Amino acid sequence: MTEKRPPSENFDWVTARSHCSLGEVFEKLRQQVKADVEKREAMRKERSGIGSYFAFKFVQSGGDSFTAMAEGTKVDERVRFECDRNAITAKGKYGKPNLMATLTLSNDGECRVMIGGREYDLWQFRKMALEHLFFEFYER
Repeated sequence: MTEKRPPSENFDWVTARSHCSLGEVFEKLRQQVKADVEKREAMRKERSGIGSYFAFKFVQSGGDSFTAMAEGTKVDERVRFECDRNAITAKGKYGKPNLMATLTLSNDGECRVMIGGREYDLWQFRKMALEHLFFEFYER
C-alpha cells in the first residue's frame, strides 16, 4: 500500500473543496449504499435460500433521501440517509439521527466526511451506518 503524500505547495484547494459538495458526495453515497444492499442481499440468498424470512432492500425516497432496510417476517429495520444544506444524516428506524456527517478537505487533499470532529472515508461512514442493519440478523 502506498502512502498518500500531502498535496504540493501549489495545490488548488479552493477548486478541490468546491468539488467536495454535499450534493456530489450524497449521490456517490446513494450509489454505494445501493451496491452494498444488493451485495448483502445476494449473500443472504446464497446462504439461506430465496425463501428465507426477510430480505435486504434499497428504497429511493426522493432526491434528498433513500433507505436501506431489512424487511420481512419479524424483521423491520432500516437506515434512512438524508441530505440537507449542511449535513448528511443516517437515521435509524425511529428517525433518531445515528450519524451526522459534514464534509471537509483533508490534509492529503481528499474529500472526506467529518463525524464528531474526526475524518472518515465514505466507506467508513457506510460501515458505521449499515453494519448493524446488515449483520444483526443471524440467518439459520
